[in-house]
Amino acid sequence: MINIITGIIDSGKTSYLKHHYEQHRIGDGVLSIKNLQQDKFKGYDLLHLKTGKTVPFIRFKGSTPPDWKQIYEIGKYSFSAKGFAFAGDVLDNIRETPVYLDEIGPLEILHDQGFHAFLKDLIKKDVGLFLGVRYTLLNEMIEKYINNKEMRVITV
Repeated sequence: MINIITGIIDSGKTSYLKHHYEQHRIGDGVLSIKNLQQDKFKGYDLLHLKTGKTVPFIRFKGSTPPDWKQIYEIGKYSFSAKGFAFAGDVLDNIRETPVYLDEIGPLEILHDQGFHAFLKDLIKKDVGLFLGVRYTLLNEMIEKYINNKEMRVITV
C-alpha cells in the first residue's frame, strides 16, 4: 500500500513519518529534515532512518558550503549531489518494507528529477511506501505516479 502523508509547508509531514517509523521500527528510508544553525533555517539534511546518519541535502543558492557539489537547482534551492548519492545508496539497499521517502516535490513531480526514478521503481515493485508530499502537489503526484495502486492519503 502507498501511504501519502500530505499537508501544507511546515504542517508536520516529516515529523509524522519519523514518528511512524520510530513507533513501528520496520522498514527504512530517508527523511528530509530541517537544518537549523543557531535557530536559523539553513536548508535540509537527509536522515537515514535505520542508522540516524545525516548528510547535507538542500541549501539556499549562494549559501552553500565550499565543498558543495550541486546536482540540481530549483527556485531558491541548490540540491547536493552527495545527498542524492547517499539517498540512492540507502534506497538501493533496503531489504525491509515499508520504504519511507520524504519529500516528493517539484523536482520529481514537475521536472522528472531527484527521486523520480526511485519512486517509479518502488511503485512498480509494489512495495509498501510512506511518502511525504506537499498538499499543493498531491493531485499531480497521484496522477503521475500512482496509476490505480492501493493508496491512503493522510493529511497533517
